[in-house]
Amino acid sequence: GSGTGNLQLPSTCPRGLRGHVMGSGSGKALRSLTDAMAPPASVVAAEGKRVRTMGLQARPELNGLEGVCQGPAADPARLTVRLDDGQEIALKLGNLEFEAAPGRGDRARISGLQARPELNDLEGICQGPAADLTRLTVRLEDGREIAVRPSNLTSWAPARGSPARPRSPPRGPVERPRCAGGCGRVVPFGVNPKGFPYETCCRGCADGQAHSANCQGGGEASPSKSAASPTAGIAPSAGAPAPPRPAAPPPAWKPLEDDEPAVVAAVALLRAVAAGGGGAAGGGGGGGNCSGSVPGRRDMNLVARILEDRLSPWQERLRNFDLQAAPLVAPDRAGGPDCPWLAHLRPYHAWLGGALFAELCAAQAVAWQGFWRQKGARILDRGLKAGDALQSFALQVVGEVWGSIDRAHSQEYCDRGATKIVHSGTLSEYTPPSCGPIKSSYWTGLGVSEERATADIERVVRVGLVNSSAVFDAEHLPLYHGLAANAFDGWAKSGANFQAYPGKFGEGVYLTPSFQMACMYAFRTPKTVASLADNNLAAPRFASTPDGRWNYLICLQVMADAKAVTKFAGTAFTDAGDGWDLEAQISVVRSAAEAQIYGVLFCFFPQTFKD
Repeated sequence: GSGTGNLQLPSTCPRGLRGHVMGSGSGKALRSLTDAMAPPASVVAAEGKRVRTMGLQARPELNGLEGVCQGPAADPARLTVRLDDGQEIALKLGNLEFEAAPGRGDRARISGLQARPELNDLEGICQGPAADLTRLTVRLEDGREIAVRPSNLTSWAPARGSPARPRSPPRGPVERPRCAGGCGRVVPFGVNPKGFPYETCCRGCADGQAHSANCQGGGEASPSKSAASPTAGIAPSAGAPAPPRPAAPPPAWKPLEDDEPAVVAAVALLRAVAAGGGGAAGGGGGGGNCSGSVPGRRDMNLVARILEDRLSPWQERLRNFDLQAAPLVAPDRAGGPDCPWLAHLRPYHAWLGGALFAELCAAQAVAWQGFWRQKGARILDRGLKAGDALQSFALQVVGEVWGSIDRAHSQEYCDRGATKIVHSGTLSEYTPPSCGPIKSSYWTGLGVSEERATADIERVVRVGLVNSSAVFDAEHLPLYHGLAANAFDGWAKSGANFQAYPGKFGEGVYLTPSFQMACMYAFRTPKTVASLADNNLAAPRFASTPDGRWNYLICLQVMADAKAVTKFAGTAFTDAGDGWDLEAQISVVRSAAEAQIYGVLFCFFPQTFKD
């Protein structure tokens, strides 16, 4: 792409984020703004932010009060907070929530509506983006759903690295999903070996035949189901109830710590989480930082997101047991008296009963392991249903610059490790997008510090594009193009189309099958790119999110005609660790029309530096 221009963040940005992102098309655009509502990662970064107290045990009467952070207290591990009633208290970072833009599942409060002022101060649960992507759908406590601009919503988030605030204990009836075969029976809780929940009440329904003799779905068979079953002697007749199961007396209730099968299931779930991707998949491509010891906060957040996505047909509180707020416990220390892991799960055990609790613990463990066993790219949240802050930001940026988004083919990628795989559409090798550190000795050789020479990517969000010219067959190759995120608005003039440009191997479009190498070109300015511009070696090509919490790289996903690709060696990044021979890392397409963009990858890493 080429061109210059200014990108103005739309009016739907959360309060405190609005402003112009000025640029000249040469690496100056999309500069980071300071977000007055960003949950900080340190005590120093919290000054001036609006907060709410939580988790205080010595003075519980202070929980839930709001105020403004005044900065570090005399104790450097605490913050001075001036509450709205005027009193000042010193609190730890973990006892504060920070005003933030809401994501899916967050409780949000409505304010500032002028057309419908009667809705102000009402609270509800954010359901994610509305049909109009500039708004969020909020389900109010009375059941109504309304679409509201993010600037009219207030939510609360813990400081980065702190556990999420546990939700209120689950209560109410347990809802079982209904059979996808249309018979009306309920589906047993359980997952297949790949970690996906069952969709039918029994094998017979799955095969379109009569109900299996061991079907435990209960309920009634629909007329259409019975009419489609020729074995009337086995299947119940139209409208007839299923044979009743003998009622068993409910077992005597006992607390979780005294329920041995439930404790075994709870500890097994923790062991599965702590084993991470490496333990589940037999080594390689690990899940976050899990190493079989104490899972980190980043790991628990990932577990919760994967289970929420994979077990989406189930009732919300059954998909994962609020694991993003669970304490960090070593598996070999779990299960004893006063165990914080069991204490966290105790409300779910009391709600579900021992047998169903153990069943769901086992299902969550298998779902987590099945995710890491899957072949190919490890994809999460197809359609970006979660609609959290980073997903919404990526959708917004691409929508502002190009407008044409394929939401159905937008998704996230989890860690795949340094593994070449075969693309399912083209049957050719490529490296799938993956989380993990992106670093090269090339940068340190230019004098960049070890910290600034590494982008530790935590999330990869793909925004799909509508492009009928992108062909996925054996005659095309999946490739990447790393570009300057801080000049992405310059692509508005050319649209989602390449323009050939001069380079080391002549004019063309420079691509690579190596995801890591594309990220390296997107991270900082290498010599081959600097020589075409202002010779500013190692200058940042990454950009920052408006809240100042994240940096991000941008890589384009490209389908190129295999006959139009010429391969070269000569990249500066000879230490790309994803398995490509040096001679295969550079792919040049002379005609820009032979390289079609079908996706934009936003690779987010925490902002510990800006330069």
